[in-house]
Amino acid sequence: MPVSNRVQAKVQTQFEIGLTELDVIEEALRYQAQSLAKQAIDGQEQDEAQRAEKYKARMAEIQLVLGSLHNQKAWYVPRKAVPLG
Repeated sequence: MPVSNRVQAKVQTQFEIGLTELDVIEEALRYQAQSLAKQAIDGQEQDEAQRAEKYKARMAEIQLVLGSLHNQKAWYVPRKAVPLG
């Protein structure tokens, strides 16, 4: 098939994810972060500088996604004043 006849797919920018699916995604990301932290503590890679750089980059990616998910949630705010403390 000639390249000129192909239709390039568009990136989907809107997603519909249910609360259960969102919870699964968050749990998986938190587990991944926990696993990375454990690997960093255990020192499973030989080169410490390389390990630290990989750890920082991956952890930053995970935290960025978790932050994005957190910021997109619609938080419940009661209409009546609620005593705090």
